[in-house]
Amino acid sequence: MPATYERELTLEKTPSYFVTKSVPARLHNMSSDVRLIVVVRDPVTRAISDYTQVFYFHLLYQKLCL
Repeated sequence: MPATYERELTLEKTPSYFVTKSVPARLHNMSSDVRLIVVVRDPVTRAISDYTQVFYFHLLYQKLCL
C-alpha cells in the first residue's frame, strides 16, 4: 500500500482479502480508520471473465515462447 498524506484517499482492490473470515477484523485491528467497500459480482460473469483471462494469457505465453 502506498503512503497516503493526511488529505488523500488511497484505494486498493484485491478480492483475496476476503478469502478467510478473519480478514475484516485484522484490517480493523491494523487501522480502525479504514473504511471498506465490498463490491459483489455475479459469479457466472466472474467465472467467464477469469476463464477468458487465463485463456488469452495462455495464448500470449505460447506466442512469446515460439
